[in-house]
Amino acid sequence: FFISLCKQIQLFNLTNQITMKKLSLLFTSSLIACMLFAQDYKVSFSANGLATETDSVKIENITQGKDTIVYGQDTLHLLDVVSSAESMESSTDVKLYPNPASGQSYLEFYSPEDGTTKLIISDVSGKRLLTRQMETQPGTNRIKISGLKCGIYLLTLHQHGEQYTHKLIVTSGNGGNLQAEISSPGATGLSIKSVKADGLVEWQYDDEDILIFTGYGNGHSRIHVYYIHMDTEVTFNLISCEDPDGHKYTVTTIDGVTWMAENLQTSKYNNNVPIPNIPDQTTWVDLTTGGRCYLAYDSASYASTYGALYNFEAVSSGNLCPNGWHVPSETEFENMIITLQNTGYNYDGYVDDDNDYTTNNKTAKALCSTSSWKASTTEGVPGNDDYPSYRNRSGFSALAAGENAVSEEEVAKFWSSTDLGADNAAILNLVYFYEAAQIENSVKISGLSVRCVKD
Repeated sequence: FFISLCKQIQLFNLTNQITMKKLSLLFTSSLIACMLFAQDYKVSFSANGLATETDSVKIENITQGKDTIVYGQDTLHLLDVVSSAESMESSTDVKLYPNPASGQSYLEFYSPEDGTTKLIISDVSGKRLLTRQMETQPGTNRIKISGLKCGIYLLTLHQHGEQYTHKLIVTSGNGGNLQAEISSPGATGLSIKSVKADGLVEWQYDDEDILIFTGYGNGHSRIHVYYIHMDTEVTFNLISCEDPDGHKYTVTTIDGVTWMAENLQTSKYNNNVPIPNIPDQTTWVDLTTGGRCYLAYDSASYASTYGALYNFEAVSSGNLCPNGWHVPSETEFENMIITLQNTGYNYDGYVDDDNDYTTNNKTAKALCSTSSWKASTTEGVPGNDDYPSYRNRSGFSALAAGENAVSEEEVAKFWSSTDLGADNAAILNLVYFYEAAQIENSVKISGLSVRCVKD
């Protein structure tokens, strides 16, 4: 009995050893697999065309619903786990450099739209030394700060309801005339160059997240949409899309066709002839020439976000778009929708390759911005935040601009150049509660948005 018991104990120990070796091997294999397949991608940025480098790049992770801004010369490091909770979400919202400084420093930040920014400079005791309110423009804005003497200061920036505070150390300087001057990529003839270069900026990223990159350079901008699965260089081909008022429009390319990714807001035709602004509905409906207006015939402040609304007489002039661009035809809108259907841009990923935009059309979400749309519980529509990886996946960035009298946050309607007879013309229609991008008719006296397409 004793000998038998000893053999059983030896067998038990041997079995345990084999089991532990298997567990150890399994753990080691799993660890190696995690190391091999963990997200660790580096994304660098470059530009060609009207700029040789990017000033800044806005990145939107539409899958996770977050965004950030980096310098154009920084490298974006995408990781499944980042080393610091503030590595990207806060530290790059506002950048201060050089710090410590002697002579002058720069406070640089991204603004998604026109607005007012307030800067407060205080010493460490809290004494306010300067308060300056400044107008920002879309893109990267930079404030040059000079005239501080040796010491430690607090710089507080108020923008779009948020507050950012940075500590600035000045190592030398005699003080004098304390100044803060702002510049932005929208300023005429200005090209902002980043002082900080080759920074490595970490951001949390999951495989198959969809990223929208908007690159800014020399006042021009372009959108690229990617999911990153390897080290990548994103190159922005910055081209001219500028109206006679000096507005420079962000562009995007869908299957080789380049579109404006913002609504037209020009007050002049491309031959510099003014387009009348019509302030009331009675005058508007009686208009027999080209005209523009704004939602509910309100002030032109509406244009900074939504652009202007035009009647078909302005569209049919042939001079509405910037030189080198044109109002798309009905066929060009149809081809865009078919391309999205053929390449899996329906919100459910379904690929419909019958080249018929009237069937299995679920592309509205992929064409519409993630903001400005009235909420809806209907599955897969622009007003629902479901299927986040398909929201604005095309980069077209349609906003719910409404039409001349009604429907802000409910519809985006874009003129085509296709004339359908005495009273009507073809349009692209996007609705907050409807899954399809629709080609419809509209009466020519309507005030609708315009997107131009490159010749």
